[in-house]
Amino acid sequence: MAKPRKKTKSKYSFRQFDSAWNSLSESWKQKPEKAKGLVLFWGNDDFLLSYARRRIRKLWQELWEGRSLCLLEPKELDQTQPLTRFWQERDLFSDRSCYLLLHMERVKALKNSLKMIPTSGHLTNLMSLFFNGQEPGADIIKEAQRLEALMIPCFTPYPSELSGLTRQLAMDHGLKLSHESQHLLLNSIGSDLFQLDNEIRKLAPVFADQTAPPSPSQLASLLGVLREEHAFALSQYLCKGDRAKALSLILSLLDKGESGIAILSVLSRHIRAALAIALPGNSRFFYEFSRLPEPVLKEYRSYLHRISVSQLLRKLQECQLADMQLKGFEKLPTDLILTQLISGL
Repeated sequence: MAKPRKKTKSKYSFRQFDSAWNSLSESWKQKPEKAKGLVLFWGNDDFLLSYARRRIRKLWQELWEGRSLCLLEPKELDQTQPLTRFWQERDLFSDRSCYLLLHMERVKALKNSLKMIPTSGHLTNLMSLFFNGQEPGADIIKEAQRLEALMIPCFTPYPSELSGLTRQLAMDHGLKLSHESQHLLLNSIGSDLFQLDNEIRKLAPVFADQTAPPSPSQLASLLGVLREEHAFALSQYLCKGDRAKALSLILSLLDKGESGIAILSVLSRHIRAALAIALPGNSRFFYEFSRLPEPVLKEYRSYLHRISVSQLLRKLQECQLADMQLKGFEKLPTDLILTQLISGL
């Protein structure tokens, strides 16, 4: 799950990640034999770090199919000379290998190991070093610059960047999305990047034979999106503390054949919007908050006098469990699952 930003604005953004990645990709494609020997990825966003590894694997397979690619944790490295065998040894079956070395912030001997590499020209293999957290220390950066390393920040995207990232994820999965469809996806799923990527991955095969981008209505039918007036009414009832009317509306919608997933999506969005107002500095929920009109904000602020942040976070976890139950992991009646969920909302 994407980690929240602190309130202080970071100097890094998704645009920098995208620009640096494109630079890396183009240089590898144009002159594969002169591809950068060292790349550093660092940041606070687990998804982007994972996404970077996925893109490296894909690019490596496209350009150097059959050549060795290894992913290693710190415990698998020599603790005194962690990089030695990766930058100078050749694979028996290929002239160049690629190593993805994770959690390098835990490797104490990294600076000295980098110092042992004379120049970038001595890098026989490709090494990608991943750091979870803030920028590596100045001594590591200095050595990386000496070795002409490419450095790619992986920090949680700002709300204004989510649309661009959604478009990129869709393209990676072979799916074209209009601006309206991107907006629909983000409104339906929120800013959980792992969930967003997974949803796009499931949608892509459905539209594989369709030349035109899917319309918002086509996506809505698959995402389980409620009609706007029903979604608004349900959220209003909950904000006013009228759970009896909320439950009555849910049961009425189910009787009319409405999807339990669609109703769950509204309940989840209601909780995320409340959290966005309760935790305004938390980018995990900010996307919903940035789009709420003032009259709705007032109702949510009143709602927050009756429910705590810990209760909302617990209910958000229950939504994830309900999602699994509704999709068949546990055979429970839909009305029972949703009734239990709104209890306490």
